[in-house]
Amino acid sequence: MLNVQRDAVVFFGFFLDDWSNRIVRYFGYMGGTLTRGI
Repeated sequence: MLNVQRDAVVFFGFFLDDWSNRIVRYFGYMGGTLTRGI
């Protein structure tokens, strides 16, 4: 049970980290286009 729980936490950590990176890249891209437009 503990192993499954730990694996779930690791998987969730990777999943959330991947999403946060995507969001940061997305906003960075949007911010870059906005500043270039101005």
